[in-house]
Amino acid sequence: MIPPPVMTNVENPERELKLKLAKIIGINKDAIIRISRASATFTPPRADDEPSIHIPTTPKDQNQNLPMTRCTVMKTPRVAEEAPKAQDLSQKNSSPLPIQATDTNISKKCLTIKERVLMVLKMGSMPLLAPARRDWKKEMQFTITEGSTVIHWPPEGWTKMTPDQKLLTWEYAAMTLETGAGSRMNQALERSYLLDKFNMLALPGTAEPAYGGEMISRKARYYNYEWLRQLAIHGYKSTADEEFVEMVEGSMSRRDKSTDDVLRRIHTVPLRIS
Repeated sequence: MIPPPVMTNVENPERELKLKLAKIIGINKDAIIRISRASATFTPPRADDEPSIHIPTTPKDQNQNLPMTRCTVMKTPRVAEEAPKAQDLSQKNSSPLPIQATDTNISKKCLTIKERVLMVLKMGSMPLLAPARRDWKKEMQFTITEGSTVIHWPPEGWTKMTPDQKLLTWEYAAMTLETGAGSRMNQALERSYLLDKFNMLALPGTAEPAYGGEMISRKARYYNYEWLRQLAIHGYKSTADEEFVEMVEGSMSRRDKSTDDVLRRIHTVPLRIS
């Protein structure tokens, strides 16, 4: 059953309410009517009519899945021309001397882990790490000078030497170059340190020296060298390997640099690490 409409004594109750409101707030009744008419015709905008805001997004790096190239700062030799000496030119089998090197120029190169390891092994970082031995060949011979001392390495006929003779020749060359600048031999210098310092001169088939009680420091150098040698052959397998390489690289600026001239002269000889 539909309820009857509500009856009222006022013909237009809404108009009467507007007139009362105009009287209360003190404005003209026609203004109230105009306001109500305007609000009745106003249509609020729909949600889909609102302007859209475009926020540009940065595209993902297309190379984010590629392996990162390792850039490292390594000290490389600053070069300066060096005139060849008459005694160097007279040596038939000696290779041309490379340009003079110092440790003052720094360049940035992007290197792989293996390249970084080989660079460290080539130079060494004494007393932390001995320079790698070289793969001396029969036809190679270099002129090495230290002050007034001149030696030719490897010595002639070295392939016919016994292992002990090779050891004696290596020790003699190391002692000669160490004292070649006219300085007195450091009495506190250990035999193991001297031979590790000139480890790059050891000939293939050389007998292993007996070090006696000097084993602690040399063992540390040996295991550091062996770790890097394995990385050069097999590559690195963990972050600890890369961190170790970075630690050794960090020690390069503090290394014993007295053999840099010798290393410069034999820089074309390949490493013997296999």
